Amino acid sequence: MKLFKLVGSEYLAETKVDTDKINYGSGIDYYSEDNKKLIHFYNCVINDSLRAGIPFIDIFRETYHPQSGVEACLFWETLYERVRHEEFPEKLGRLRSYFAFATLEDLDRFKERSHKLHSKVSFEIDDVCVSHVGDMELLDQITAEMNAIEAFQMVRRYWQGERTLLPLLEYLVQGELTLELIN
Repeated sequence: MKLFKLVGSEYLAETKVDTDKINYGSGIDYYSEDNKKLIHFYNCVINDSLRAGIPFIDIFRETYHPQSGVEACLFWETLYERVRHEEFPEKLGRLRSYFAFATLEDLDRFKERSHKLHSKVSFEIDDVCVSHVGDMELLDQITAEMNAIEAFQMVRRYWQGERTLLPLLEYLVQGELTLELIN
């Protein structure tokens, strides 16, 4: 099966990629020493929201609110990973995966929404593990106005493989890949 992905120009020189070394988590620096305290704080926010049913935005108003960029990605990925770890431990995580799409149309939809100017590549997944196929639309419907209970329900639907009416299916891929640039 051929899948499609956006990559930064720094990866185009390499045609072989090992997702153990280059993955989404390394891209947002999730496992760095610098981010350990921030991720601990985010887990405290999630715990407070679970306990009291308070929307994330109300907790962040009293403390620190990650508006966008890497810090916002760290918060949402902490939430997604927590649900996966607690309820779907048999599934491999998003952070140690490569995200890809089955069609160029879906890749273009993702590129348009993410405003990323990266290059398109394709790869075959003969010897690669697809750990999950999830509808990214479910995750995109989660907002800071929700509380953790509501957000967990949406994330749970993602990990269960449910789909929206117009799904944007992302394949979480792990293993060694050979990338080919698409013109």
